[in-house]
Amino acid sequence: MNDVIRVSGMQAGSPMIRFLYKGGNVQNLQGEMVTVDHVMCTMSALSDEFRIKFHHFQVVAELNDRRYVLHIEPAGDMSRPVLQQLLPTFERELGKVNENYAMFRADRLIGSPCLRVMSRGWFERLSRDHMARSGRDSQFKPSVLASAVEHPEMVETSIELG
Repeated sequence: MNDVIRVSGMQAGSPMIRFLYKGGNVQNLQGEMVTVDHVMCTMSALSDEFRIKFHHFQVVAELNDRRYVLHIEPAGDMSRPVLQQLLPTFERELGKVNENYAMFRADRLIGSPCLRVMSRGWFERLSRDHMARSGRDSQFKPSVLASAVEHPEMVETSIELG
């Protein structure tokens, strides 16, 4: 099954468990072990703080540059100033949910993150690719944490922290 769960307490002698993510959905540059749960919490905080929605997002560990890259396809238009605010907020929120990430960033063992805005239709293209590979249009679960982005040619804008 390879599921990662968290026991949150006991009830009537039985453990109360919460599904976190499928095992293997972890990226690691320095020992920080970023998980899907970390990404989902971080993106939920971004969405709440900026009151924005995404068609899709994906965090990619770039081993050569020793940094994380946030790829987003916003559900609506986003101004350049808002995009520029997303990146430091992403870093802050990821550090809140992953102490090791915050520590390794502070020690500069992990590089500054990068934001890449994907062209409209990126999520739809990922869905079509899945359909072509699997022959099924149901149960498509797009990856939110990966070692490489699918369709890098769809990057519209890239923003560096700093």
